[in-house]
Amino acid sequence: MALNWQKWDAGMMLNEAMFSGFRGYAVKPAGYCDRHPSNSKRSASEYGTLNLKVEFLAGQNLPLPPGEKHDEDYKPYVKCELHVEQEHETSAQAEAKKRDKQHKRVTRTARGGKNPDFGLQTISWENVSGVMEELSFVR
Repeated sequence: MALNWQKWDAGMMLNEAMFSGFRGYAVKPAGYCDRHPSNSKRSASEYGTLNLKVEFLAGQNLPLPPGEKHDEDYKPYVKCELHVEQEHETSAQAEAKKRDKQHKRVTRTARGGKNPDFGLQTISWENVSGVMEELSFVR
């Protein structure tokens, strides 16, 4: 695997989420290990239902986008994406999920420029079934 350490993109964010606080490795879930007796992700891994709610209060000292000069013209929002490994997911289903954006959520824009008040806006994912906790991240 190769990562571009010069750009803070989705791959780098997921790498940081998975390996932060570890010494360069993380043990795979049981169903992903070749030595597991069942050799089946479905029977060896624990899948569950995910209900997640994130509340946004405010931001503080956000940097202005490149080329933006006036604080009052800046209307930030927050975009969150749920990365999950789902039971029985094929690569075609994963690609369709990316196109459909079923796991992406966005807040409304907030006023306040560099110090926006989101007023307890909430984004949520409800009853996402067949999710493996160890391989789920919010970006």
